[in-house]
Amino acid sequence: LKIELGKDIGPLLLKNDAGEVELVDVGSLAGDGELWINFWASFCAPCVAELPLLDEIDGTKGRRVLLVSADAPADFERAKAIASKRAPTLARYFIATDCEAVEGAKELSALVDLERLPIPMTLVFSSEGELERIIRGPVEEE
Repeated sequence: LKIELGKDIGPLLLKNDAGEVELVDVGSLAGDGELWINFWASFCAPCVAELPLLDEIDGTKGRRVLLVSADAPADFERAKAIASKRAPTLARYFIATDCEAVEGAKELSALVDLERLPIPMTLVFSSEGELERIIRGPVEEE
């Protein structure tokens, strides 16, 4: 990771399901609770296995969960189909690496080493947009 615990990351640039670059404001999405950003991929069995649990966690105890797929652009449709089936209520995004710069926003490559990104991994942010904790490996039921 290229971010430390307690740091505010500000808005992120991600691709939505339609393939459009979107500005995602981490602090706003957390509301008064937490925002969980889960990195996964359709080719990762533990990632796919945890999707239903992430779907259940979303909206409980003030938590909001976003999926961010590390799939290659050629596999976006496959990843969308898997996420739609296994975690139908979650917002789905993809890593955007080819987008125009937006003032004040960061691409994920500024926060994580995309070439060595261990998946599954979940970053938990506070309502202030600060990184509170990192869940390495699959999320477990609480």
